[in-house]
Amino acid sequence: MRAARDQIHQGWRLANHPLYGNFLPRQMPYRSLILSSCALPSSEAPAPVDITSLELIEQAQARYDAAAALAPIRMDSSALRDCAFVDVELLRATIESLGCSIKSLLNLNGRHPAPAPGVLSHHKEM
Repeated sequence: MRAARDQIHQGWRLANHPLYGNFLPRQMPYRSLILSSCALPSSEAPAPVDITSLELIEQAQARYDAAAALAPIRMDSSALRDCAFVDVELLRATIESLGCSIKSLLNLNGRHPAPAPGVLSHHKEM
């Protein structure tokens, strides 16, 4: 989240909420964020900071920092795979709202492709 906050300071904005999915920080080890550029392609001036994105990311970081003081929840590899799947599924609507789709995903060890979700032919591939 700190890397996302740094990008927001450089003119990027959040395309999804950093605390989506109604999971507590300790319950979900994965938290994918999508950022989009606010800068106009022809403009060389830096884009202004999106205050809403900055406030959201700072509030989310505070919740994660507070949760870090608590004992971590231990998860086996199966639970971690399930969390990764949920993370991707929660991102699907955001990705599709940006005119993209997910064609295939890799599981956590990066070797075996997971079942590919449906892809509409008119969407761009990420």
